[in-house]
Amino acid sequence: MKDRKELLAAQFAACTNQPNWFVPFEQAVRGLNAEQAVWNDVQGANSIWSIVYHLTFWNERYLSRFTGNPPADQVENNDITFQISDVDVTEENWTAAVKSLMSNLLKWQDVILQADNTKLDSPVIEGKEGDWWETIANIAIHNAYHIGQIVDIRKRQGSWENL
Repeated sequence: MKDRKELLAAQFAACTNQPNWFVPFEQAVRGLNAEQAVWNDVQGANSIWSIVYHLTFWNERYLSRFTGNPPADQVENNDITFQISDVDVTEENWTAAVKSLMSNLLKWQDVILQADNTKLDSPVIEGKEGDWWETIANIAIHNAYHIGQIVDIRKRQGSWENL
């Protein structure tokens, strides 16, 4: 029987690179180029690249907080976390964006397994949010949700072949 840390780490593995009940991020973006990553067929909707940017932002932010480095900046509007307007659309930048999110997802797995139960039971922010173990589970669900969006976008653009 898996303990709580193993279960949380397994959720992140499923989101990262271990196929399970859904496609992991690594598979969802495999073979995708920069032009496909910024493609959008619905006005006001997010592109794959903007979703990757959003996931990187939140995973990095909470990972920093979990490891004792709370971010100094505040986000006034979640829409900002999807904006990639200042990014040059190049293959190198797209590859860097994918590597950044992969790195964060893999780091989550490591820090979860290394954490003690006291840390998992402690509040994220005193008096404001739930305990870390609940928040980490929600981050994994959030990742899975957006990975599903990536697959859906790829199917709409015709770049998905059940990779």
